[in-house]
Amino acid sequence: MISSLSEVRIAAGNNADLCAAIMGAQGLRFARDRSTFHSLDAPPPYYPQVVTLQPNVSAQHLMNIRDSLEAGLQISSIKDSFADLDYAALGMVVLFQASWIWHDGGYEKIPEAWRQIREPAELAAWYSAWCTAGSPPIR
Repeated sequence: MISSLSEVRIAAGNNADLCAAIMGAQGLRFARDRSTFHSLDAPPPYYPQVVTLQPNVSAQHLMNIRDSLEAGLQISSIKDSFADLDYAALGMVVLFQASWIWHDGGYEKIPEAWRQIREPAELAAWYSAWCTAGSPPIR
């Protein structure tokens, strides 16, 4: 588990970087400032619409983000990186809580059963298994 505020900031920033890469690869729009990362288009399944990047982000700030999103798109998922938002002020409830984890460098050996996908046919087979297992289609 992460013990310092600086590690949480790094983890939150890394998560926002991942969201930006996934959304950018799919042509989805997003914005990022010092306090938050937020998608301007509906994010892919399992990705949040908002990620807080600093502690004590005010509910009013998040309401302003919601107001700036395209017409009809409501914020339905927030990754509260610091677990300090007032969800009642947003008319929301907490679905689940989690903790950041930290690994101090070095790489573990990749399990032998894992392999890197290198060909389109391999990716198609993985995607078919993903959908067959009940996961939602990826846009």
